[in-house]
Amino acid sequence: MIDPVKRVAVIGAGVSGITTAAHLKAEGVDVTVFERAPVSGGVCPCYETLTNNVATQFMELSINSWKPGTESFVRHNVLAEYIQDTAVKTGVHERIVYNTDVKHTVLLIGGSASSSDIAKELGPVAKEVFQSTRNGFMDHPESWLPPNGTRVPEVASFGDLHDGDSDGSTAIPGKVTLVDGQVLEGIDRVIIATGYLFTLPFASEFHHDEVAREEADDKVLVTDGTMLHNLHKDIFYIADPTLAFAGVPFYTATFSLFEFQAIAIAALFSGQAVIPSEAEMRLEYKERVKEKGYGKPFHTLIGQDVQYAAELMDWVNRGRELSKKKAEGYSKEWIAARDEFVKNYWKSGSKENVSTNAQ
Repeated sequence: MIDPVKRVAVIGAGVSGITTAAHLKAEGVDVTVFERAPVSGGVCPCYETLTNNVATQFMELSINSWKPGTESFVRHNVLAEYIQDTAVKTGVHERIVYNTDVKHTVLLIGGSASSSDIAKELGPVAKEVFQSTRNGFMDHPESWLPPNGTRVPEVASFGDLHDGDSDGSTAIPGKVTLVDGQVLEGIDRVIIATGYLFTLPFASEFHHDEVAREEADDKVLVTDGTMLHNLHKDIFYIADPTLAFAGVPFYTATFSLFEFQAIAIAALFSGQAVIPSEAEMRLEYKERVKEKGYGKPFHTLIGQDVQYAAELMDWVNRGRELSKKKAEGYSKEWIAARDEFVKNYWKSGSKENVSTNAQ
């Protein structure tokens, strides 16, 4: 067990930061949230038609309900407002420190959620949309692309620019070569939609950017940016569990799962949970590396999120008085509804896209 933490700094006022701060505050921990933007809400407003791809009923937080009548799929502004409302209702807002119509040919790199969403949004206003993918396991069906969208293989190289720098009013003066030898020319815009890389600009001592991820030592957190190393349960830094992260896992019901992580952080920091020994955490971490490998797959919870939440909450509740026990994880009703949603999700995508482009 670690000594109770008296003061905690939470970096970021998105859903992970707000829920973590709320649960820490509820456990009597002095918490301050630092947000670089002028408002809370996280990275939700990335592009205009961004919506959640997990229904709102599966993302509802235990500390705040959606407004009556909230639809299953909503725009980014509704998501941001929900996060901001959660901050107000939990009192966390008081602890936050803040500070055309041109037809272009667009090359999208990436084939998952954001790339497919952007392709659909570009369809009505773009001349042509190319979507370059590596046929990854999370690529959306090609049928989800707009009628003027074409899926192509991954990029082998970008050719040298010629005829001077482009001023943005004409096509990029260069060629894009694909792995099958195909060459794309006349590309006006290139959008990288391959997800994000982890970086900790406020903690450079945990970066070894020049080190291959397979060569990471027991102290580093970031190497090539594709994963966070040395975390127990994707949350606690093994060398010093008072450094914790909420919101790391991929491909899950983000809001609700991140709240379980927030509850776990609050439980440990308030002295109500006992962390395993460093040796035990290290052994579990190495076994997970063997099972899942390095990079983004290491943090992927497809088909594992229910078990992950149950195990995490079992640890949180261990030894607690009955009156102080937290939820045991996702409810049976939640699991049944989510399974039905997943079954229908992939069928609905192409139908929705056809309907959208027909308007």
